[in-house]
Amino acid sequence: MPLLHHALFDALLPALFALAVLGLTWRRREHAPKSSEPARCIGAWAFGLALIAAQASIYGELVPPWAARQLASKDWLPAFLLAAAGLATLALVPRVRDALPRSGAALVVAGFVVASTRAHWGTDGVLWATIAVFGCAMLTWSTLELASERLRGPSPSLVLALAVAANAGAAYASGATTLARLGAALATLLAATAVIAWRRRVFTLAGGPAAAITLTLTSIWIGSWVFGALPTAALVCSVAALAVPCYAGLGPFSAATPRRRELARYALVALIGGTALYLAWPRGAP
Repeated sequence: MPLLHHALFDALLPALFALAVLGLTWRRREHAPKSSEPARCIGAWAFGLALIAAQASIYGELVPPWAARQLASKDWLPAFLLAAAGLATLALVPRVRDALPRSGAALVVAGFVVASTRAHWGTDGVLWATIAVFGCAMLTWSTLELASERLRGPSPSLVLALAVAANAGAAYASGATTLARLGAALATLLAATAVIAWRRRVFTLAGGPAAAITLTLTSIWIGSWVFGALPTAALVCSVAALAVPCYAGLGPFSAATPRRRELARYALVALIGGTALYLAWPRGAP
């Protein structure tokens, strides 16, 4: 049963691994700020290793950066997930943390985008597409950091899981099936973190987990848009589905009750994510 095999090894087992590690890490933490730095570092490793395991299941291989062939974004992803986790570990040292704000996540994301596309910069339009993807990645990462620091409880993880699922659906509709499976694995992982956020309201995705999420989404965008058939309008909606709901507590929603703001986030991600899926779906398809 291929579908059951994919669901088990692509998503469920990596999510359960991350859930166990994060659950043990956060179970005794009742206060967030600086005391949670080690937990955020462990979160980077939990997310990184879970996503690497999912990728190994999906593609059946892990290609090292020194492989004697041209590497695609999917091939670079494991190395940069490990780099993000490694920098998060080094950032536990105060001097390194001062020199690398936010554990150097912006540098890791920039390096990933460059490594994934530089071999094709001579191709018409790829360089500009690279700049556009980098902008989308920075917007997503900064929004995730802001929302993770400001919002607590299981709802942010569930809203983000829904937005990532919309990105995976858009990738699938554009023909990027394996990238869609990677997105589904990330969405399952995020849904699992909602259990921890429900038990420990100090739990946060800020730091290493936010970088790992951004790297995985960026890999999906590069494969499905820069080198795939995902329409530009669908990409814009896919990114907006991640960013816009984080601001549901501002503007006209600022005076709303917390419950209504949460409902607004779900409604926004469903509306924008559904639009992305509609735009990505090939015309004439059933």
